[in-house]
Amino acid sequence: MTLSAYERKARLTPGLLGIAPVTIAVVTLGLKTYPAVPVALGALSVTVGSYVLSVVVGNAGRRAQAQMYERWGGRPSTQLLRTRNESSNPRQRDIWRQAIEEVTGVQLLSRRWEAANPVDADHAIEAATDQVRYLGQDSRFPMVASENAAYGFERNMWGFRWVGRCVALVCLVSIGLAFLLVRHASFHVSAGAAISGAVINAAILVSWFLLPSEERAREAGFRYARQLLQAVIQVNRIESSSAAAVIQGDS
Repeated sequence: MTLSAYERKARLTPGLLGIAPVTIAVVTLGLKTYPAVPVALGALSVTVGSYVLSVVVGNAGRRAQAQMYERWGGRPSTQLLRTRNESSNPRQRDIWRQAIEEVTGVQLLSRRWEAANPVDADHAIEAATDQVRYLGQDSRFPMVASENAAYGFERNMWGFRWVGRCVALVCLVSIGLAFLLVRHASFHVSAGAAISGAVINAAILVSWFLLPSEERAREAGFRYARQLLQAVIQVNRIESSSAAAVIQGDS
């Protein structure tokens, strides 16, 4: 199954980092010498393995996202469009609100009504922003797609972090135990291979503690939200120009 550019960056990359210790352990322990092992790994990689891995990582990221949104106080796009939130640039917020209303036809609550009905106000904002998320796949707005994938990567790394840590730790321990317990048996693991495999898996384990970051995911989420709203402004201008051209043509 073919994965999109978004799926490869945002979902598959964290997944591959998560299962990399398994490959390292297989090579270190010499399991690739058994014909069934490379055949099984190859079959999985060229069939549904990548797709399933991307689905698992994506689901983990979405579960983490729900919790992060709760801690952040809502979606980044929702926060940027709220009138009750303090904004560093209220004029920009008003431009975004006007553009998304005109593009989607969803009427956002006024400042007074938003203060009185914050839940309804958020529902209106979410209904509007959900209608323009397709811009992340629109070739006219590459920055939206780029920031969307960057946010997806950071979100999924955070959501998948415990799986990645556990896999790396189990594989690291397995290499050590295999070297210590079966070094005198027919199944032999050389010291050089064991040390190399252990060092690489240890580095991957450390990376799972250093790379995933909720704060980086939050920053990426707000970058994506700003690019999405800027794209809405451009769509509104394009649609307005097209409507004006039609009116002039009919007159």
